[in-house]
Amino acid sequence: MTSEIKSSVLRQIRWSILGAVVLVGIDGVVSGSFMISILVCPIWFLVALIKEAIFRKKSRILAVKIAIPILTFVALYGNASMQSAVARENAKIIIEACNNYLKVTGGYPKALEDLIPYQLDSVPRAKYALTLSEFMYWERDGRHWLMWVDIPPFGRPYYIFEEAKWGYLD
Repeated sequence: MTSEIKSSVLRQIRWSILGAVVLVGIDGVVSGSFMISILVCPIWFLVALIKEAIFRKKSRILAVKIAIPILTFVALYGNASMQSAVARENAKIIIEACNNYLKVTGGYPKALEDLIPYQLDSVPRAKYALTLSEFMYWERDGRHWLMWVDIPPFGRPYYIFEEAKWGYLD
């Protein structure tokens, strides 16, 4: 492909690429989820499909414009699934450390930082994103809770230590 053809192709799909970059930035990097792309990508896909049907061009450019929202959603869904798996595994590490702390001290820690350095070198993050990436830990009514935000704004898995019970808030 000559540089002139490459430039022409990029010019024709630049808005699709920009849309993908924005969604990856917001959903993947900022929140570590797919909360916006689950709404935007299907609409984006349908608009691209309708444009293809209306203009009836047998163009590879239109095929790329139709494929970009699909690939963007698949990538963000995969990232969110990986982030959820990481959070669940890191929660298990914290739960084990808190249970060990209970055995040693006779009570659960007041804060996760109390586990350092005896049970943990550092408190792991729930997810690797810019926001909503930390575990929340508190005691209420004699029960100790561990929670994190999986899919903002509502999806919040939690664990109650005294009951050894997992749940999902919202």
